[in-house]
Amino acid sequence: MKKGLILTLKILFSLGVILYLLLFKVDLGSLWKVLSKANPGLLFLSFSLHLFGLYLSALRWKVLIQCQEEAKTPSTNYLVGSYLVGGFFNLFLPTRFGGDIARVMDTREAAASTTRSFAIVAAERINGLAVLFLFALLASFPLLGSSPSPLALTGLLLGAGGLLCASLALSPLFPLLLRGLPLPKKLRSTAETVAGVVSSLWVFPRKMTLVTLFSLLLQFNVIVHYYFIGRAVGIALPLAPYFLFMPIVLVVLVLPVSINGIGLRELSMVEILKSFPALGNPYAPALAFSFVDLLFNIILGAIGGILFVSRKR
Repeated sequence: MKKGLILTLKILFSLGVILYLLLFKVDLGSLWKVLSKANPGLLFLSFSLHLFGLYLSALRWKVLIQCQEEAKTPSTNYLVGSYLVGGFFNLFLPTRFGGDIARVMDTREAAASTTRSFAIVAAERINGLAVLFLFALLASFPLLGSSPSPLALTGLLLGAGGLLCASLALSPLFPLLLRGLPLPKKLRSTAETVAGVVSSLWVFPRKMTLVTLFSLLLQFNVIVHYYFIGRAVGIALPLAPYFLFMPIVLVVLVLPVSINGIGLRELSMVEILKSFPALGNPYAPALAFSFVDLLFNIILGAIGGILFVSRKR
């Protein structure tokens, strides 16, 4: 009953934000004009980068699985398919990472246990987030003058704080810190096991270096992917600001208050584009940007749904 109520509230939040923007903030004629003039070549290029990102993600995941002595490493194609299946479940689950539970289940046999599989997926995500935080931190420095903008300060604080937390979560010190937390016995045991698996990955420094290199390339690819979406819908910004504000948007989408980030994505993009007055009214471009991003996720999620149904058959 409680879970059903929470899910209903998340759906209402997502629908409420979209309806509010469409009814009170966006001229539908302007929105249609932006969408109808979207550059198909740039959209195709952006979608292609999304596909390339899935391949890079699978390679990174594969290296982490290989760090487990008892693991049977799945093929890269299988891991790409698992990412697509996870994307299918993301369409219905809160946050952009909700579908990761499907990836955990897909590789629990390969990793020799569900807990190890969860730890590997968690390590992969945290490693990627650490790179995003690094991008936000570095991109904020040029904008920190005598009167830094709220966006630059947000990037600085999020980048520095997030990078510190992510580095700590991946370090061998994390299991020790967990012992001092007042956690229930069962939760403590699971958390310590997961943290132990994550910290043990550093026994393989070359593999972890490779994982980090994959994360750098992957997250650079992600930023460029969103840059091309922005250019396609007429957001006339250079590439550099995307390294500052897209990590902020992607972190906001992790908040479990909506379905697949719907609503959060639109609100965050509107507020961020307000930081660039030269762009004019931010509502139509922000919604167009979000709709294209959501459409790409739906297309890939649909492919993942077909793969999932085919497996069951």
